[in-house]
Amino acid sequence: MTQVSQEDFNWLLSRTKSAYQLLDVDTSVQSQDLRRAYRKKALVLHPDKNQSSDAEEQFREILVSYRVLDEPEWRKRYDEHLATELQRQKAMAQQSAHQKSLKEQLLYEESRYRQNQSTAQYRQAKIEQLRRETEQLRRAKIRETASSTTNIETDKSRFPCKVRVRWKSKPQITDLVSAEVVQQLMEVFGEVVSVEMSSSTDAVVTYKTWLSAVLAATHDYSQISDLWDERKTEL
Repeated sequence: MTQVSQEDFNWLLSRTKSAYQLLDVDTSVQSQDLRRAYRKKALVLHPDKNQSSDAEEQFREILVSYRVLDEPEWRKRYDEHLATELQRQKAMAQQSAHQKSLKEQLLYEESRYRQNQSTAQYRQAKIEQLRRETEQLRRAKIRETASSTTNIETDKSRFPCKVRVRWKSKPQITDLVSAEVVQQLMEVFGEVVSVEMSSSTDAVVTYKTWLSAVLAATHDYSQISDLWDERKTEL
């Protein structure tokens, strides 16, 4: 058996495939099966049979692989190298996975921060928009009422500042409705001076101005309105 040189051993370590892979054998292969596998490869890869440009290198790979694996001491050193390399690759893979996880977490946190910022800006813009629209609607109703009603300026007593509000009785909300809640809801039409709860289903709301009372009295509560969207945000 030709002795394995340190140069050949180092050269084998530099190959992209292991000696076991080059010979198509298992890591537990015995000497007899190893020799059989080498001969099978040699019949195909020997330069006399192999016409490829790198035939000599291919043959050297299986020859050096066979010599190293067939010599117990060299095989032991080679297996130790493979084990060390395997551990190094595992450590690198774990480190890479950890770095990937950290990067993904960072990207997620950054995305969530941007989304929260965008949501907060949108919410603030929506609140400002609703405030403007509510004020515009209030002024439009005042102008509409003023233009369609005669002698309002000379006979303001026709429009008292008190409005009676009624609602349907529902067990799940009965305990939740209070004078404070009614006041907060009815303030969309103007400043409320007082709220007197007549019963669990109605109350008398007194406004500071008769115009606010007119707006409250003439509003169509059967239609869905965004007047209270801003109020919900504040509550």
